[in-house]
Amino acid sequence: MRKKHSIKLSFAHGYADNISFGLSLPSTVFDRSFIFDKMQMTYVHKDRKIDYIKNVGIFILLEQRYYDLESEKFLFDNWKYYLDGRTKVWIGWDILDNIGIKTWYQYRWRDAETQLYGDFEWVEEFKSFSKHEIWVEFSHEFISNILY
Repeated sequence: MRKKHSIKLSFAHGYADNISFGLSLPSTVFDRSFIFDKMQMTYVHKDRKIDYIKNVGIFILLEQRYYDLESEKFLFDNWKYYLDGRTKVWIGWDILDNIGIKTWYQYRWRDAETQLYGDFEWVEEFKSFSKHEIWVEFSHEFISNILY
């Protein structure tokens, strides 16, 4: 008997070090190191009650990043905070032999926040977003004897 479901959970906490900071390059004026927390889950259902549907799945991701930035204009430090999210839902179709078709919908968003006064007030307007995507993916299975 085959498994009809699979689920994956993952949690991460870490520090991303900006190793190029201080090398006199234009992109290294600010230390972009950050602390992050990430949580993600994938669930796949493989029940073949409908012949032409191979699987159905959902993926959810949440990530927060905190940047502690030094101010060039003010006595106090700056900070910025990102909360990113992504939700993806897909269907794997089994319509044609040797050709895989997958359709998926994805919603992505980011909320960026900064302190009220500081060097990075512009971040909230330019780094926050939300978007919807719809994709169709085609794949082809083939056997090749090129290595033999």
